[in-house]
Amino acid sequence: MAIDRDLFSGANFKNTIKEYCSQIGWSISDINDKRAVLKFNMNSGNTQTLFILRYGSTLEFSVPSGLKFNSDEDVPG
Repeated sequence: MAIDRDLFSGANFKNTIKEYCSQIGWSISDINDKRAVLKFNMNSGNTQTLFILRYGSTLEFSVPSGLKFNSDEDVPG
């Protein structure tokens, strides 16, 4: 199945992202015609940030992550 490129081109990028977020309940922290910063809640109770960057007809998805340990002793190696 091919993706309709027009959904994410130019000003349509903002509208498409806004519509998707509205449907799934994610919040938009910042958005323009080339970048979106989205936030959503995870089952763990943490809030995750998703960056979507548009380079012409290419979309880059970036989700910063980290590890969380209760104590120094729990850190492996």
